[in-house]
This record gives sequence, C-alpha cells and structure tokens, in this order.
Amino acid sequence: MSALLAAIGLGDTGATGTWVAVDGRFRVGALTGSWSKEAAGYVGEGAREEARRARIATLRGELDALADSTAHREAERAAVAARRRTLDAELAAVPDDAPLRHAHAVAAAAADAAHRARTRQEERAAERTEAAHREAEAATVLAETADAVNLPADRPARAAVRQALADHTAALAALWPALRDRAEARRAVAEERAEAGRTGERLAEHDRRLAEAARLAAADERHTTLRSTVGSAVAELERRLAETADALGACERDQKQRREEYSAAPDAPRAVSSSWTRTSARRRPHAPRPSPRSSGSRPPAC
Repeated sequence: MSALLAAIGLGDTGATGTWVAVDGRFRVGALTGSWSKEAAGYVGEGAREEARRARIATLRGELDALADSTAHREAERAAVAARRRTLDAELAAVPDDAPLRHAHAVAAAAADAAHRARTRQEERAAERTEAAHREAEAATVLAETADAVNLPADRPARAAVRQALADHTAALAALWPALRDRAEARRAVAEERAEAGRTGERLAEHDRRLAEAARLAAADERHTTLRSTVGSAVAELERRLAETADALGACERDQKQRREEYSAAPDAPRAVSSSWTRTSARRRPHAPRPSPRSSGSRPPAC
C-alpha cells in the first residue's frame, strides 16, 4: 500500500505517470480528468457513520418541509372546494338566459332580413329606373324607325300591319307550288330546246356524212372507170414505181454502208474516196429515168 501511494504524485508534474492535483485534476497514464466535491470525505467506519447520520438529518428536514407543503396544499384545496360550492350555488340562483338569447337571435335575424329586403328593394328600384330609361329610349327609336319606314308607331296599328304581313306570307306560300311548277316547266322547256339543238346537230352531221359518202362513192366509181379504161398500162407503171422505190432504198443502204467503212478506215481516206468516186461515177450514168409512158424500161440500179 505504501508503494502504491508513493507512486501517486501530487500536482501536475508534466510526466506521463499518475498524479493528483489539489484542484481536482488527475492523470492515470494517458487518462486525464477533473472532479471535485463540496466537503471532504474520508474512508472509514466512523466517517461512514457520520455521513449516514448527516444524510438522515437532511432527509428528515426534507420530509418535514414536504409535510408542511402538503398541509398547505390541502388547506388551499379545501378553500377552492368551498369557493366552488359557493359559485355553484350562485349559478343555480341566477335565472335562465335562454329566452333572452333566443330573443336576441330573433331580433338579429329580423334585422338581417330587413337589411336584405332594403337591399333588394334598392336594387329593384335601380332596375326599374334603368328599365324605364331603356323603355323611353326604345319608344324614341321606335317612333323614329316608324317615321323612317312610313309605318304607324302605336301598338294597334302595328298589330294590324303584322297581321297584314302574315296574310301576305300565307298568300306567298300558296303561290309557291305554282312558282315551283313554272320553274320546272321552264327547266323542261330548256331541256327540250337543248335536245332539239343536239338533234339538229346530229342531223347536220348525218347530212354531212351522207354528202361525204356520196362524194366517196362518186370518186370510187370514177376510179373504177379509170382503172378499167387505162388497164394494164397503169398496173405496169405502178409496178415500175415500186421497183424504183426498192432500188432507191438499196442504193441508200449501200451508200450508208460505204460511209461507215470510210469512217472505220481513217488511214486510207484517199483510196476509199477515189474508189467511192469511181463507183459513183460508174453507176450514175447507168441510172435510167422512169417514164410513165414507156412500158419496156427497167428501174434504176445503184
């Protein structure tokens, strides 16, 4: 025990050991802290007994204070209960105010209803004034319009005019079928006229076709007469003309082929040109002219 107590230092020595300061600070290795108490206490049986007696005395004082406080609260509670009983008695003796409240509610409702009625009355009065103003303006406009269109302005005369208009409308409605029939008749007449025009055009076309047919029949008859008159000479001439046309076509094809050969052989233009010239010069004098009057000539050759 002596060695243990000797290892505990007094005050902060700056070392990392164990020490205790008089102000309550302490250190145990890396653990540091501070603690204090109001009175010093010592370890031992006598000190513990003394502390127990002091604590008992303190608790007895606290119990006495609590008893005095409880008695005081009981007295206050009794006083409040007495005042409450007195208040209940006074409230029981006060008359009922329900009729008065009801009367006040009825009076307030009547005042509110009267206020709403006055408001509606004022609104209706304003509307009546506005309606009277509009009526006056409408009467003025009616009088001006009646004067402009030459109609009466009073109500009975306007009713008579309205009845006359209704009668006129009924009369027009009665005339409507006749107007519809007239329109249909006009449309039918127009259609008939159009059909007659188309028929006339068809007749003119028919006459024109008849005239054309007569002309063609006359030409056909004339051609038949000419063919029977000319006979074999015309047939021979037509044959020679056909052969001449075939020969001319062959010549054109041959000429086209020679030109293509000339275009395909650019290295020998002179030979081809001279050959083409000689061929053309050789063939040109032998091309006879077709004569419609000679019957023994042949078609030209290329």
